[in-house]
Amino acid sequence: MIVDVTRLNWKRDLSMDNIQRIFSTISDNFYLKLLAGTACSVNDFIFHPRHDAVVIVLSLVVLDTLTGLIKAIRSHTVSSSGFFRCMTKMVVYTIMMSVAALLDKITSLDTVISALSVCSVFLSVTEGLSSLENISALGFSTPKKLIDMLRFAQGQIGGDDSGSKKP
Repeated sequence: MIVDVTRLNWKRDLSMDNIQRIFSTISDNFYLKLLAGTACSVNDFIFHPRHDAVVIVLSLVVLDTLTGLIKAIRSHTVSSSGFFRCMTKMVVYTIMMSVAALLDKITSLDTVISALSVCSVFLSVTEGLSSLENISALGFSTPKKLIDMLRFAQGQIGGDDSGSKKP
């Protein structure tokens, strides 16, 4: 059973204890949290006025997926785990961008710097770099300066190495 209905007891009254019990049941259940997070993400995408950042990141994920698929076909390493990783990445990116957009709504920092802008730039750099590396692995020439700039922006070359991977 997904939800322990006996803990809800919502038909009798809406006292504070009962409301706390309802929220406790929801917060203890992974699937309900996943459903609530997905609903919030979809709601934020539909009602957020700045769709450009989301569309750009989604486009770069699609390009990275296509170039990765072509690379995998050429090297005979196509697997379902790669597609599962892509779907997982899209869900995680959606959640990250939704959290950033919600932070923009509750903070006054939006006039100075937008959390959604920072998140979308980070994700765009990551996906752009991955796409260029896939294209390079396919044997096409790619501008090394551009790849180095994206690696620098991602923190892989020079600068601060906190939490970033080395090439």
